[in-house]
Parts: sequence; structure tokens; C-alpha cells
Amino acid sequence: VPGVAEHPRDTGPASIIAARKPPFFARRTVAAGAVTALCLPFIPVTASLTGSPGCFHRPFADDVAVREIEGECIGYSAGGGFKFNDEPGQERLRDVQARIFAQNKQVAEIWARGDKRRPYVTMVYLGTLTGRETNSNEEAYAAEREELEGMAVAQYDGLDTSASAYGAPLLRIVIANAGFQMRYANEAVDMIAELARNDSTVIGVIGLVESRTTTGGALRRLNAAGLPAIAPTLSADGMYKYSNLYLQVSAPNRDQGRLVEQYARNVLDVSRVRIYYTSGERSSVPDDLYVNTLLADLRQVFGSRLEYDTEFRSGVSLHDECGYPGMLFFGGRWSDFDSFLRALSSACGDNPPAHLVANDSVNRYMANPALRSSAPGNVPLTYVSKAGLVGCDELRRRDGEEGPNRFLRRIQAPDVLTPPRCDGTAGEKA
Repeated sequence: VPGVAEHPRDTGPASIIAARKPPFFARRTVAAGAVTALCLPFIPVTASLTGSPGCFHRPFADDVAVREIEGECIGYSAGGGFKFNDEPGQERLRDVQARIFAQNKQVAEIWARGDKRRPYVTMVYLGTLTGRETNSNEEAYAAEREELEGMAVAQYDGLDTSASAYGAPLLRIVIANAGFQMRYANEAVDMIAELARNDSTVIGVIGLVESRTTTGGALRRLNAAGLPAIAPTLSADGMYKYSNLYLQVSAPNRDQGRLVEQYARNVLDVSRVRIYYTSGERSSVPDDLYVNTLLADLRQVFGSRLEYDTEFRSGVSLHDECGYPGMLFFGGRWSDFDSFLRALSSACGDNPPAHLVANDSVNRYMANPALRSSAPGNVPLTYVSKAGLVGCDELRRRDGEEGPNRFLRRIQAPDVLTPPRCDGTAGEKA
């Protein structure tokens, strides 16, 4: 008590009254421990309801299951409670996710209003949506975004169909992320399999993006779960061995090898070829089934005409390729192609190789507007495409055909893609 020392008369002997110690269960340390113990069971529940640190989402969202692994959010989402990739420059990827999730809500409403007569199915898109470093204005996964846009258009097609068309399916889309280079595909598939066990509308998985050993493991898990897998872009030889429920849309690498050899012989009229390959950062050729099998196929079809194949790394000199009259083939991953192209441009200047040809992985490079617009202009390039490209003018010329006309109307709609396609604006593309 302040001022006690000012009263000397109070300094004499005094009897000390000591309070009894409280019972053990009333002590502060015991009480604090009890509260902590009571709260512990709720910690994993809260984490499962809101996502692990770095992957928080709307609490109690039953259409989201994500967890953080090595800084990436792995799992799936089917609603606005969580969108993958919040990095700068990835707005278009988030926009198409938001569109799909909004359409998911519309799908459910239309299905309910129609007394659930129409077929209602769920497809899971499984791809790579996080993990790649970019500049702030560069789109990391332009090709994946375009794949999701295609799914959004297919989903919109069902929404825009007459309510009385009871045979027309309604499509719900779940978006799943397997992480950089599909590294956590097994973990993502385990979550998808759990979703399928609890939701009978889940009929399969589409995407898978890259042919790697982790992708093969994911296919094996999907097969065990009884889930069909459709891969629009995978092309490593032998991917079908991982699943009896696997449909590969693209031709395998052995066909790409034959195509490249025939192009060199019949079109370029060259007899020699040199190959540079990569497997992407933090990866290896044995784990990269796409690069591994493509190299084996090219070595077989070219035989003694192959002068050498070598791995390209940053800092490797490419002066020996300047003015090379044969075919210089890039057989690596698209994410390394920009470095390769700049190294070649810097080394050769006005004397580039006569025939630079790149594999189909470079499609993803070409789909990236920022990379494409900043590419060196002194190196002519030919690259392999897995599909015939159809431009807006071609779609308009086929306006009388039901399929192209229907597709054109869907991609021009103001409330599907951002921005709409083939609407007459400059730089339009389908």
C-alpha cells in the first residue's frame, strides 16, 4: 500500500495472518493446463475447417479440402471459399476459378428446380496451379488457365440448354491442385478419392498436365479408387500402364518422334540433328517421363544422323550452334525454353541456326502472352502442336455448322470468359 513507510508507529511487531493454500484444482497453473487440454481436441478440427496456415478458407466450407505442403496449397475447391494462387499477376487464373464456382452454384439451383431430372455430374480438374516463380506481371500458368476456360465453356453449355432438355447433363467442376511439377499429386488424389467416396456424382478426373513419375503414381491411385482419368496433354510413352481407366487424348511421344524425323527429312531436307533437353528446375530426367521417353524415341528414329544430345543448363555456351545448317531440336520443358532461346540469341546474333524446332511442351510457352511478346526476334522457330489450331475467322466461316456455331456463341458470351473471345476486338483468338 503506498505511504506505509510514512507511519513509523506501524513498524512494531505484528501478527502475520497467512491464507491457506487453495486446493490443487483451483491453482492457476492447473486451471490453465485444464483449459489447454480442453481446447486441444478442437485444434485439428479448426485446421480442417479453415485450412492449414497459408491455406485458410471460409470456415465450415464442405466443398473445400486443402492443406499446405512446402508452401503450396494442395487439395481441391468447388466453391468461392477458396481459389488457388493468390500471387501477383495471376488474376486471370483466379477469375476463371471464380466463374466456374459461380456456375457450380447455378448448376445446383437449376438441378433442384427441375426436380433433379437432368443428369448431374462432377468432374475434377487436377493440374499444376502453384509453385512457379514469375515476374509480377507474368502469368504463371496460362495453359492451365486456358484449360479451365474450356471447362467453363462446357459447363456454360449445359446451363444455357433448355430446362426441358432432360437428357442434357449439368456439369459441376471441382478444381484440384497437385502443386509444382505435379509433386504432390498423390496427396491431392487421396483427397479426391475421399471426395468421390462421399459424393456419388463424381465421375472422373481430367487434366494431369505433366508426364512425371508422380503423375504415374496419381494414375495408379485413381485406378484403385475406380476413378477414370482423361489426360488432354500427357504424351509420355507407356502412361496407360498406370491405370486401366485412363484415356490419353494426345498422341504418344513415339508418334511425335516420327513426326519430327519426317519433318527434318521431307520438309527441311536435312540429314543431321542436334538435341538440347531439360527437365525443369528441381527435377531430373529419370523422373521426367515426358523428356525421358521423347529422348529415347528421337535417338531411335534418327540413329546415326543424331550428332549429339546434351542437357541445357544456364550458362552453357551455344556458340557452336550459330549458323548450324541441320535441325537444332529443343526437347526439354517449356519453363526452360525462354532461357534457352535467350542464350541462343545472345550467342548467335544475326547468325542463328537455320532450323530451330521445339517440342510440343513449348505450346505452353507460346500460350503465355508475356513470354511470347518478349521473346528474341532474331531466332526463327517451328514447334510441334498436338492439335490443329482454329482461329476466330475459321469459326466464323463455319457458321452454318452446329458445332462451331454453338462453340462460337459460347465463347462470345459476355458472362463466361474474361475477356470474351472472337468478339471482334484486336488480338482476338479462340
